[in-house]
Amino acid sequence: MKKLTLLIVIILFALAWQGCSEKNKPKANVHSSLGNGADSNFFVGKMRAINEDGTKWYYDNNTTKLVNRNSMHFYLGKKATGSPWIRFRNQYYGETDLELKGVEVRTDKNSYMIYPEGTPSEGQKDGFNWSWFDKAADADLIAMAMDVQTSKVVLVRQHGSSFYSERSLTAEETQGITNVLGAYKELGGQWQ
Repeated sequence: MKKLTLLIVIILFALAWQGCSEKNKPKANVHSSLGNGADSNFFVGKMRAINEDGTKWYYDNNTTKLVNRNSMHFYLGKKATGSPWIRFRNQYYGETDLELKGVEVRTDKNSYMIYPEGTPSEGQKDGFNWSWFDKAADADLIAMAMDVQTSKVVLVRQHGSSFYSERSLTAEETQGITNVLGAYKELGGQWQ
């Protein structure tokens, strides 16, 4: 009888393990996702592309087009010839005038501080304030992006003149970062 009970417990455990939600399974790293035989347009297919003055800009499909949203994301640019490049954008939106000075990103393992180049764009509408900055992604930002995609929890703290705003990076934002890094490789980008 004890053997039968043990067998039933093992079977139930195996069935429960098999039914784990995708949220609880580890995230795939973009490097392992792009192994030999990967569909060459898998990640590019998850992008919306905009042609502007000889440059094709690639944004993850879930990346907001509006400034009245909190967002931290990467996107790509590519000319007809040559390698693609990666850019970083951070957006704050809230009731308080933040006067954005920088963004701190905390992953499971590290903390990164990102400062705007120049003065962030700012505005106000209907009692809400927005502030954003955009910059070329250097090696440190790429390292952060790779760290973000493998972290369970990522906190984004937007530092202002007199206070900060903190939030968790959403699953959509994290997936968007993975998609952009994958599309970068598919479009011919090389990691240094």
